[in-house]
Order: sequence, then structure tokens, then C-alpha cells
Amino acid sequence: RVAAPGSPKVNLLPQSAPDLVALLSAGSANTAHQALVEMEKASRAEGGRRSLVACADATPRLVALLASDRTEEARLACKTLASLATDPRGRLAINALPDAIPAVFSVLDSSDLEGQQSALMVIGNLVLDPPSRKRLAQTSGLLERLFASLASSDPKTLRFATGALRNLSVDPV
Repeated sequence: RVAAPGSPKVNLLPQSAPDLVALLSAGSANTAHQALVEMEKASRAEGGRRSLVACADATPRLVALLASDRTEEARLACKTLASLATDPRGRLAINALPDAIPAVFSVLDSSDLEGQQSALMVIGNLVLDPPSRKRLAQTSGLLERLFASLASSDPKTLRFATGALRNLSVDPV
């Protein structure tokens, strides 16, 4: 990041997953936001994803952020969960939380296009495992939401919605 002219240069040290999760509860909204940005970046790499999945507090904190009234925080939390859901242990951690799917639905039902896309990625990744697929297929409102997403004119939204439906329909449940 480029510092504004005349401002001091700040060098950030890499943070461990537990440290980043702890910073989500920091008193400063800016610090919590930066921690969430770093978590989302870390979740894109296998090592970072593994570290976040291994941190017991990460998934519950991210799910709680999906209900944030700050759209960017909800979106970043959803993007991070979508990455974590590419890992079988991440899917288990998300599925273990009873409020996770309703929270993902709240982002999918929002007016934030990027948030909707991230929510579709979470769903599409969660249904990769047969037990998750069976449980999610029985979730009230899932198919209606996925079919509603097919009415979007946005190509990315269509791709993620069709991907979720494809993954959901891999085998009979």
C-alpha cells in the first residue's frame, strides 16, 4: 500500500490466524476490518486456509460477521468462508454451526451483488461433500434462492448459481 505524502510509513508484520481472529474483536473498527481483509487474503492460499480452519474461533466469528450491518465486512467474511469451504475440514467447521446457513442466506438475500456471489460460492462449495449435500438439499428455501439467482443478468452470479445447482445435483439425495 502507498502511504499518503507526509504520512509515516507503516510496516505490517504477518499475523497468525489466532491473532487475526482475536483482532476481529478489537475495539477499533478499522483494526477489525484490516484483520478481516488479511484473513480473506490468507484464505486464498492452502496454508492460510489450513491455519484458519485449525483456529477454532475463526469460523464462528466469520459466520457472526455475515449479519454485520457493514456490507463490506459481511462480504469479506462470506468470501473467506467460501475459501474455507473448499477444504473438507472447513466444510465440517461451517456445517457444525447451526446458524451458518441462515447467515449465508442473509447475504444471498441482500442487495450486495458481490456478497450474493460469495454466498453462492459458499453454498456451491459446501455441497461438495455428500453429507453436506444431503443436509443442504433439505434446507428450507435453498432451491428457491438458487433458482432466483438464475434470474440475474450478471454473468458471475449466473456462473456461481449454476455451479451450486450442479454440485447439489451430483447424486440423488
